[in-house]
Amino acid sequence: MRFIVHTIWSIALAALLAACGPGKGKARVEGSLDHVQRAELYLYCADGTQEGFDTLRIERGKFEGDIKVTEPNLYTILLQSFTEYSIILEPGATISISGDAQKLAEMEISGTEDNKLLTEFRRQTLGKKEGDVRRIATDFIRSHPNSLAAIAVLRDVFLRPEHTDGDVARQLLDVLHKAQPKSRALRFIEQGLRPKLAATLNSTLPNFTATDINGTEVNAADIKNTPLLIAFVATWTQNYNEMIRNLHAIKNKGPEDMRILLVSLDTDIPRFKERIERDSLASNTICDGKAFESPLVTTLGIRHVPSAMLIDRNKRIIARDIEPRQLETEIKKLK
Repeated sequence: MRFIVHTIWSIALAALLAACGPGKGKARVEGSLDHVQRAELYLYCADGTQEGFDTLRIERGKFEGDIKVTEPNLYTILLQSFTEYSIILEPGATISISGDAQKLAEMEISGTEDNKLLTEFRRQTLGKKEGDVRRIATDFIRSHPNSLAAIAVLRDVFLRPEHTDGDVARQLLDVLHKAQPKSRALRFIEQGLRPKLAATLNSTLPNFTATDINGTEVNAADIKNTPLLIAFVATWTQNYNEMIRNLHAIKNKGPEDMRILLVSLDTDIPRFKERIERDSLASNTICDGKAFESPLVTTLGIRHVPSAMLIDRNKRIIARDIEPRQLETEIKKLK
């Protein structure tokens, strides 16, 4: 009898604690996903205010956990198949997530006004073309400039290379900065987004100075009246050889006055120099060992390798984030 009473009391206490919410300095994340029995769900802070990540275990489609937060923060929730979603965590709030693991795009997140706004935005853009997504995102941000949801939409739509529209993104940054001048989340995202907007499609190639592996200075200001192909590679990537082969082909086929600048994101400089000598690609080659932290890579807003950027004779960027197999097609755009 004593065991039964103790069990009932434990269950009642657990229910009471659950009803009281997550408590001060924490946000509760709970929910259920259909068509998934056991998996893990990860959350990490997307605005630079918290380090590390939290893990929630999904058992029989359900999950629950308390996350330490001291102020409203923009988080990223990482689900199975590496699907990412923005979520807003607030101290003392319980965030509910529900959906179908086979239809994650239709997932619903509720519990705070910001999360309701994000869910509404996702519903409006579901199945829409890229141009329509940008238009809806622009209207959303202008309509909710004081919200963390607007910052999340800016990051999710305009920080991705396929959606980046330099002029519009700059205008929206200004709108949010005016509405939320002290937002740490906005400042963190702005630091990453502003440089990328300086090298968007149809913009002028930003000025830069770098030193190649032979000690020769390469200055963007000195590259005039000639097309330029900047190729970003790393020997540890799967498509490195394909990119090098295509660069050789382009060098042989022309245009004759095209200049190629090779930028390596390798961290082992001596090893890369040995490799590129074997590949015998006659071009200025830059490798400072800083990978994605390289000043040149940051200035040009490079997100992945291998990729390339094509600049015409007027120093206008006419293609960027070009994959190896797309090089020949993009080169034909040159007049």
